[in-house]
Amino acid sequence: MIGFAIAAAAAMTSAAYEQHEATKDRRKAIRRERQMAAAQNLRERKQAYRQMVIQQAQMQAAGTNLGVAGSSGLQGGMASIATQTASNIGFQMNMEKLNNIRLSWLDKASKHEEIAGFHQMNAQIFQTMGSSGMGGGGGAKKQG
Repeated sequence: MIGFAIAAAAAMTSAAYEQHEATKDRRKAIRRERQMAAAQNLRERKQAYRQMVIQQAQMQAAGTNLGVAGSSGLQGGMASIATQTASNIGFQMNMEKLNNIRLSWLDKASKHEEIAGFHQMNAQIFQTMGSSGMGGGGGAKKQG
């Protein structure tokens, strides 16, 4: 019976180790997802800025061709493009922030799952040891 308890404890320890490794991998995947999202968001912000510069240059060229290069209407149109671009980038940055919060929660949940699994494994080990007669601090048993 003691051999069974030792084997069960070893199996549970192995399971706890595997759960720990799975948690580490999950947390690593969350970090990579965060890095990928940050890189993609940066690329999209740069693209939005490039597009704004192109649109403003096209508007300026059209204004020059029409002879209204310094007009308030042209200046207002260019400012409108810049404002819309800034608004879009701001929205994107807010979404990135929300995604980072979501990933932080997933990371914390993963950590708590690991801790809960560890405590569950300990409880099973003690239950197995107790049911096999290994646990319990009994001292010498009375004969007779």
